[in-house]
Amino acid sequence: YLSFFVLLVSISGMVLLFVKERLLKITAAAAIWGAFILIYGFKPLFLVGLLVILVFYSWAAGKIEKESEERYKVNVSQTLKRGFPIIITSLLILISFAYYFTSNVQTRKTERSLPPTIRELIEETIVRLSEGQAERLPPNQRDSFLKQATNEVAKQFEDFLGPYYKYLPSLLTFALFIILQGLSFLFVWLAMAVSGAIFVVLKKSGFIRIKTVQEKVEVLEI
Repeated sequence: YLSFFVLLVSISGMVLLFVKERLLKITAAAAIWGAFILIYGFKPLFLVGLLVILVFYSWAAGKIEKESEERYKVNVSQTLKRGFPIIITSLLILISFAYYFTSNVQTRKTERSLPPTIRELIEETIVRLSEGQAERLPPNQRDSFLKQATNEVAKQFEDFLGPYYKYLPSLLTFALFIILQGLSFLFVWLAMAVSGAIFVVLKKSGFIRIKTVQEKVEVLEI
C-alpha cells in the first residue's frame, strides 16, 4: 500500500508539472476520485472528498507552476516538493473517509467494551497502585485479583463512555489522519525520489527533452 501511495503521489505531481491545460489537471484529480469510488463504493461523504481533491490539486498545481517558473535549471524533485505536501494531504483525507466506513470502525458505535490495549493499561495501573502487593499474592489469587479489579474498573469506564461510543468512529478516523499526516514528511521524500527516478527514465527514453532558452529579466540599479 505504501508503494502504491507514493507512486500515486509522484505521478500526480508530475501530471501537474508537465500538463499545461488546467482542465486536464482537474480531470486527473477527478479521475483519482473516480478510482477511489470504484474501490470503496459511493458514500455521500465522498462528495466532500471530491471537493477536497479538486481544490487541493488546483492549489498544488499553482505551487508547482510557480516553483517551476522561478527555477533557472530543471530540478523535478525540488519543484514537486512544493506541491507534494498538498497532494498528500488531499489523498490522506480520502483515505480517512474510507477508513471511517470500514466495518471494524463502524462496529465501535455498538460495541460497549474497551479495546484490549486499554484493558492492559488498566491492569498495569492497578499493579502500580497496589504498590507491589499484588505481586506478593499466590499466582492463582493474583490472577483472580487482577482480573476482578480490571473488570470492575473497565466496567466503570464503559458505563461512563456509553453515551459517547457513537462518536468513536469519528475520533478513530481523526486519529488516523493525524498519525498519517505526521508521517507526511516521509511520504514527501519518498515521492521526490520516485519522481526523480521516473523523470530520468522519461528523459533517457526521449519522451521528455530539456532545452535552454534566453529570457529577459528585470534587475534593480541605483
